[in-house]
Amino acid sequence: MKIKFIVILIIALTVSVFSYYIHSIQSNVAQDSTSLVVIDDCSPDEASHSHGSYVTHIAMDTLFADIPVYCFDTGDNFQHYSEKLNDLVKFHNDNKNHKIVINLSFGSRSPDIIEFVQLLPLIASDRVLIVAAAGNDDSPYPFFPAAYRRVISVGAANPNGQKTAYSNYGNWVTIFATPPEYKEFIASTWTEEYGERVLVKHYQIQAGTSFAAPKVAAAAASIWAYYHYFSSSDIENFIYTNSKSFLLRRDGEILQNGIMLDIDNIIRTVSPNLANALLWKNRLLVGATFIGLPALVCWLLWKMFIVPHRNVYD
Repeated sequence: MKIKFIVILIIALTVSVFSYYIHSIQSNVAQDSTSLVVIDDCSPDEASHSHGSYVTHIAMDTLFADIPVYCFDTGDNFQHYSEKLNDLVKFHNDNKNHKIVINLSFGSRSPDIIEFVQLLPLIASDRVLIVAAAGNDDSPYPFFPAAYRRVISVGAANPNGQKTAYSNYGNWVTIFATPPEYKEFIASTWTEEYGERVLVKHYQIQAGTSFAAPKVAAAAASIWAYYHYFSSSDIENFIYTNSKSFLLRRDGEILQNGIMLDIDNIIRTVSPNLANALLWKNRLLVGATFIGLPALVCWLLWKMFIVPHRNVYD
């Protein structure tokens, strides 16, 4: 009898611990949220068509999940860049269940030690994913912050695998993207000196990896909205796995093996139907945990203790 009691006690404790574990996972997922943050020149005056406002619009147009997009305005000369990084680090530290995807569509050939120190807490966090433009020098030399480790570096290529005339390349460029409604140059009304510009039908056409990066950032943020339990590394690997491998070329010359963002395939994989199916699977698991397993324990108790006594008295 003592052995039976010990067995039942072990089963009951196992069920309780497992139920608490499942419930805690569900609670954490329910409290999680995701944001996409663009750090750039985001003028509040839409008539100015700033670099950052256009980057933000591309990100918003690419999203396939209902998540907020914020543009942290650095000022037109990036005079508030350091301040905005500090604000973002504080936001990250104050919101332990929040996932953040950061888009940085700027940089330089030389690493900035002050910038790196500020970015380090974000780069090291499993709740933050940084996506950065690879730069527009048509060069294999690293471009920062895109070339930092654990940062997704985005180059620009057309659907045929041909590198755009301006995009940087090299093993440090982790993924390439085709800008929205691909043209050799990316449509923009911004009038400053970023990239090469041509006037077509009264619109200025602007080239730059700046406008490829927000496509990848938006894909990452959308995936995280459905899979809250993923780490930043999981999100990165998910994007690579569900995108296309290709040979990056320039005028017929093979430059490197690359990965081309395949947003359509990612959307098919991370569809609302799939997310709902996973949600119902979790609900069934919780139901089985809180109802099915306790019912099984009660049945075992009844079989082991009540039925033998009833047989004796009968």
